[in-house]
Amino acid sequence: MPKARAPQVGQEWTYIKKDVFSGKTLGVIRERVASMDSSITIERSEDGIALPSEIQSS
Repeated sequence: MPKARAPQVGQEWTYIKKDVFSGKTLGVIRERVASMDSSITIERSEDGIALPSEIQSS
């Protein structure tokens, strides 16, 4: 199985939320690795407004 590199603090992803019917942009969601300790903390925002970060474990 190929190895994936570990996330780094400051690494971020950007997603554009679109209306599938009109193609209109509804928002921009950004996720950024804020810290890495025994767990990884991701800060999330939509159009500059903080979103809750949910951690799910199995």
